[in-house]
Amino acid sequence: MGSQDLFSVSFFFQSLAGIIGCIIAAFMMENYHPRWAFLIYGVFGFLLGILCFFLKSEAEKELAEDYLISEYSSEIMDGQTPSEALRLR
Repeated sequence: MGSQDLFSVSFFFQSLAGIIGCIIAAFMMENYHPRWAFLIYGVFGFLLGILCFFLKSEAEKELAEDYLISEYSSEIMDGQTPSEALRLR
C-alpha cells in the first residue's frame, strides 16, 4: 500500500520538475544563446556523475535498519544490502 503512495508522489514531483525545467529552458533560449543552455545542462550532468563516486555502500544498511523488515526479506535478514545480494547470485 505504501508503494502506491510513493509512486504518486514520485510522478507528481517528476511532472513538476518537467514543467519548471521547460519554463527555465524557454527563458534561457529566449535571452541567451543555446550553447549556454547546453553547457549548463552538461555541467549539471557532469557534477552528478562525479558525486555518484562519493556514495557509500553502508548507507543501504543504515537505511534498511530504520524500516520495519518482514520475515520474508531474506537478503536483509542475512545482513546483506540488495546490491550485495545481486552480486552474490
